[in-house]
Amino acid sequence: MGSTNLPVFYADYLSVAGHPEFDGQFFNCVTEIRDDDPCAEWCPSNDVVGSVGRGFRQLKRAFDSLALGTLYTHERYIHLTVCCGGQTITTNNWAAIIQGVTNALAPYKPIYVTMDYACQYVRATRTARLLSADFAPASGSVSATLSGRADVSISINVFTGADNGITNLVASLPAFTNSLTLVAATLTNAPLIRSLQVTNGSAVVTWGTIPGSTYTLQKRDGVPAGWNDATAPVKATNGLISATDTNPMVPIRFYRVSVAP
Repeated sequence: MGSTNLPVFYADYLSVAGHPEFDGQFFNCVTEIRDDDPCAEWCPSNDVVGSVGRGFRQLKRAFDSLALGTLYTHERYIHLTVCCGGQTITTNNWAAIIQGVTNALAPYKPIYVTMDYACQYVRATRTARLLSADFAPASGSVSATLSGRADVSISINVFTGADNGITNLVASLPAFTNSLTLVAATLTNAPLIRSLQVTNGSAVVTWGTIPGSTYTLQKRDGVPAGWNDATAPVKATNGLISATDTNPMVPIRFYRVSVAP
């Protein structure tokens, strides 16, 4: 890994050659974004703007990948070392760099923890396994069942939306052993298409609803085309709605359900 300039994220148990008794005893986790700069790491310097930019980009890539966000660099980039020379970043510049990176990351709402805790958290995401998830249209609840174990509280994400409108809800899972089932999120009005049937030139689409919410079936012919209403808005009175598109006979047609604000 030390000789490549490729980005690396590793999180798993280590095997020790010739010592099977150590299998499953040592967990290693590392994140290194090595292709962002020719120096192959963060490389902060007295160039505050450049240091902030590299720090933000590298942490953003880790967060966007749902990987552990860390800034990897060598000591010599921060202050002079006996072995390797280097540079010394002034106290004011160092404070400005750290503040600049944290300000840029604020929309991610990062949680700053020790490396020991961070690695323990990542390990818990490996020892715990998501077995199944289910959505109940009548209540809007998303339930999740996990197996294995987690020795610290971990989080689970429920993603909703499409294209540039994707958002997420975060549920906190308590530490557990063997199995855990809980409601991970409650979606107030998120539709879920359950079936599509084409009969006698008409397409019947059925989706799950939240009673009281108003929905519109939309269609799009081909990838480049925009979305258009296929039906008039309809207000849900129970857990399911069916709507009919009377002219679906085109080479490619996509359907989605929009929710009235």
